Amino acid sequence: MIKLKIDSIDKFGERTIEEVEAIKIEEHNSIIYRYSNEYGKTMMRISEKLIEIIRTGEIESSQIIIEGETTDFIYKTPYIHATFQLYTKKVEYKEKELTIYYSIYDNNVEINKLKIRVRELSNEIIN
Repeated sequence: MIKLKIDSIDKFGERTIEEVEAIKIEEHNSIIYRYSNEYGKTMMRISEKLIEIIRTGEIESSQIIIEGETTDFIYKTPYIHATFQLYTKKVEYKEKELTIYYSIYDNNVEINKLKIRVRELSNEIIN
């Protein structure tokens, strides 16, 4: 197990920072993080061409993040079930740190813009 720090800020200035214990798997030129939080389980796969983020639980979503491209994603909670578009402006990945800049659209109207940074805090085994 490793520890990840996830820091996100949206266009409204709302910021969330959380630290989670995660499983890190390196396979086939990609890195996979698996972790849980109060909303459910998340699997994040980082590869050379794209990032895939799948959430299950109270909040469910499946996102494909490709720099410079727009992709559809489904977002489901107890209160909403909708398909949105995600435009990824920029993806920066360096060893143990990922930063993503993207906008979320609903019928061509921007409803939010996010900057998300995921950083490994340690490679130590957490008991």
